[in-house]
Amino acid sequence: MSSHPAPPDAPRSDFPHPEEPHAKGLIALSPAKAVLKLGLPLALASFFQAGFNLTEVWVFGRAGDNGASLAGAAVSDMLTALFALLASGLGNAAVTQISQATGAGDEERARRAARAAVFVGLILSLGSAVVGILAGPLGHAFMHPSAREP
Repeated sequence: MSSHPAPPDAPRSDFPHPEEPHAKGLIALSPAKAVLKLGLPLALASFFQAGFNLTEVWVFGRAGDNGASLAGAAVSDMLTALFALLASGLGNAAVTQISQATGAGDEERARRAARAAVFVGLILSLGSAVVGILAGPLGHAFMHPSAREP
């Protein structure tokens, strides 16, 4: 497929060389264009997430409950961020493992890494669900006025 000969002991690659005329996708773009193509949607998502967070603060700040709603939203956001960051980091590690295995031509290792990533994702989802279910009663116990009285 490639007009550039590979050394005989090099792993097989089905990807075209970036300079070939039929190269497609990100590999055919300049590095700056590839980064923009990948990064712009992520930057837009972050922008909209920040807008959502600002709106949340504005709405809960006007609730008139001396900040209890805002505090609850902040705690909820931190718990959500904890699981999201764990999932993101583990997802990045899985992508690295799968990519390396695929690049080395080791399909079985790539499949094992993908299965492990799905399993870890399910465990994180269950953990997040348990925390979410328990957060309501625990939050109520801490935030309810009778719980604050001596």
